Amino acid sequence: MIKKIGLILLAFVLGIVLGYGLGKMKPFFSTQKQESSTVLLEKIRKVLQLVTVEASYSNIYTYKDFYGFDVSPLRKKAILKINAKVLVGYDLEKLNFTLDESNHILYLNALPQAEVLSIDPDISYYDISEGYFNSFNEAELTKLNAQAKERIRTEVHNSSDVLDSARNQAEDLLLTLQTIAQAAGWEVRMPPTPLVLP
Repeated sequence: MIKKIGLILLAFVLGIVLGYGLGKMKPFFSTQKQESSTVLLEKIRKVLQLVTVEASYSNIYTYKDFYGFDVSPLRKKAILKINAKVLVGYDLEKLNFTLDESNHILYLNALPQAEVLSIDPDISYYDISEGYFNSFNEAELTKLNAQAKERIRTEVHNSSDVLDSARNQAEDLLLTLQTIAQAAGWEVRMPPTPLVLP
């Protein structure tokens, strides 16, 4: 009987020790995650811009580089998919105007050109393949991202639709500006065909 009680107590103590020990060992068997982030504000710049058109672009960009012969060990290749939101409009800091405060007249002498104000790309790599003797480094991948973004900018300038839409929106805005100015007792005067800044 004493042996049975001793075995039961031993089993009980052993269970507590094992349970405690396994609990302490649990971190070694579970996945541990650590994350760190540092966000720095580098610069604040005042801007005076008027966005008149937002366009969405999608593009597949393929890049290939090889030494001498286009064979796998000597070749590196990347395929990027770019989805970009492009904002087109006017930099109003380039607006050329004069005020005649005594007569309440605003003269718009010249309007800036419609331009790409910002490109917000979402770039994903479909495929990156590297050869034994030719591989990508971080600077090259950064350059690929910049080239992909520049291709979107070129596409906007080659397609007149987006810039024409921006110009049409600006004309509507000028009519609205004239109406608001008249309501405030001012007059907006423009050349018959407003000059466009180069």
